[in-house]
Amino acid sequence: MCIICQTISVGAAALAGILPVAAPEPEALHTVPVAVSPGTAQATSMAGTTCKKIGEIRSTSAGSYRCVAVGKRKIWRVVKTATSTTSTTIRQPSAGDICTKIGDKYTITDGYLECRKVSGGILQLFALSNSPSAPTQASGSSDKSLCKLSDQRTVKSPPQFSVGFPMNTENIPASGPIKIAFIPIDFADVPGSYVPLSKAQADMDILSGWVSVMSGGRSSVVWVTHNSWLRASMTSGSYPKTVEGSIAQEAFNLADPFINFSGVHTAIVYVPSNIGGGYSAGTGINLENRNYLTNEGSVKNVMNAGAYFYRADKNVWGGWAHMVGHGLGLVDYYVRSWSGGSAEPMSGWEIMASQDGPTQSMAAWNRWLLGWLTSDQVYCIPKSSLTSAEVILVPINRDIAGHKAAMIPLTATTALVVESRRGEAYDSQLGSGAYGVIAYTVDTTIDNGNGLAALQVPTAHAGDLRTAHGNVKDALILMGESITVSGVTVRLIKSGDFDTVQISK
Repeated sequence: MCIICQTISVGAAALAGILPVAAPEPEALHTVPVAVSPGTAQATSMAGTTCKKIGEIRSTSAGSYRCVAVGKRKIWRVVKTATSTTSTTIRQPSAGDICTKIGDKYTITDGYLECRKVSGGILQLFALSNSPSAPTQASGSSDKSLCKLSDQRTVKSPPQFSVGFPMNTENIPASGPIKIAFIPIDFADVPGSYVPLSKAQADMDILSGWVSVMSGGRSSVVWVTHNSWLRASMTSGSYPKTVEGSIAQEAFNLADPFINFSGVHTAIVYVPSNIGGGYSAGTGINLENRNYLTNEGSVKNVMNAGAYFYRADKNVWGGWAHMVGHGLGLVDYYVRSWSGGSAEPMSGWEIMASQDGPTQSMAAWNRWLLGWLTSDQVYCIPKSSLTSAEVILVPINRDIAGHKAAMIPLTATTALVVESRRGEAYDSQLGSGAYGVIAYTVDTTIDNGNGLAALQVPTAHAGDLRTAHGNVKDALILMGESITVSGVTVRLIKSGDFDTVQISK
């Protein structure tokens, strides 16, 4: 399927160090405010007057002063008076204190403090652990099948894609290894000028890590590769973008003497990074459930990506991840008929809506469909049974036991899904200090490319987030904020290593 969608950029190199997913380490030890007792010096005091550089210390005959932040002001406060018997100790900051910059971190004895925004735009310190333990969880409904909404589309295009249960598994398996062949193809007019894996390996490694994290270790990638360019029979502009994938079978034929295709689930047709826009076959195409012939048998899927994915605001691995999602049977979350500059319903918050960011994670509903979230990781309670419940959510990409999503079926075909996010790992473009939950509805009557899911945004976040690459919903629900949909209210009432939401009607 064509995967050109709304985009927010991040280079693959910028993501190369983010594969381990754990609680982030403190970034720096900041100078902290002080608590001061009255001094006895008779000289003119500087206390309370304006200073310029936080942390600067100045000594006068009246005593020593340190520049500290108080609200939006920078003022001098006494550290030690000229009288030797009058002094104070530096007070460590604590959770709940006001802070000045989102993402600032302060080390403390048992972890660190992080500056985050809360309801009303206030910046506040949150206590976090370097090694958080799994939280104790509420049970919810014992029948998790209530949250396995059936696929109710009247038109299924293509039929091998799924939006609900049961999941179609005829292409790439969702458990165990996914075997991917790497086929480098160049052209007489665009010859490969570098060893293919010298550039591709970084993207391959990120994709492998992404599959492992998204699946919770239930799936992995096994690569079979050829590391020399194979020359296509025609120039790059001679291959049209067609549903038959005119270059695909030729790529398999060229690679057959060098690659054993036994058990291969999908192949990547990899072209030089200086490929031009004339290579229309590579503007973004993924062909699923086909039968490409090789000496070892047929291969059902192929990915073919060209100049579009080498642009500065794109990244190759994100395109591959999106296409692997199609091979697994997942639909496009973007809306093909969307027009205007406003953010699409899910753009930027699900890899199947936009492979470029600001988040490049797979959202909880798709993981639930694939079995990448299990019943013990989902809090499920139908609206009909709901009164009020408090649920602790573990950030969805962290390898910590607990609920990764809360799901509230609203009708037989719609559900409200809530999950926790952080500005780390595959969501690092959100920035340091980003936290909160997102809430979205899914409707299993909606077909591929028509907006299966729609974010529910707090009133205070009605304006889109504007970036150099397009608009996305300002979707993170912060502490003290809430959304209400179909009579169900979700409020974030506590945050730290995890997020506690109150769900009520």
